[in-house]
Amino acid sequence: MQRTYSYSKNNQPLPTPPNRGPLPQPTQAPRPVVPKEPVKLFENRKDREKYDNMAELYSIIYTTERLEKAFIKDAVATQEYVILVFLLTEKIYISMQYAHF
Repeated sequence: MQRTYSYSKNNQPLPTPPNRGPLPQPTQAPRPVVPKEPVKLFENRKDREKYDNMAELYSIIYTTERLEKAFIKDAVATQEYVILVFLLTEKIYISMQYAHF
């Protein structure tokens, strides 16, 4: 026995939508794909080191925020949280010295 499902109140089939005709065609030709040249973030070794240090600092801050959210949800024990926050805070201070803030 096959079941039929209907979402209307009186078990009648739902009406079919009206035919709206063909879809409109685009008026402009698609643009050709042009490969983009890589963008240089730095010109010398000093700038490269600066961006690397800033990326390291960002990752530490992001990790600290995620750890705080996990602690709020009781996914991390208090003792473990205190130790990890202390270590991440020390890394932030060190990274800030290298990033020259």
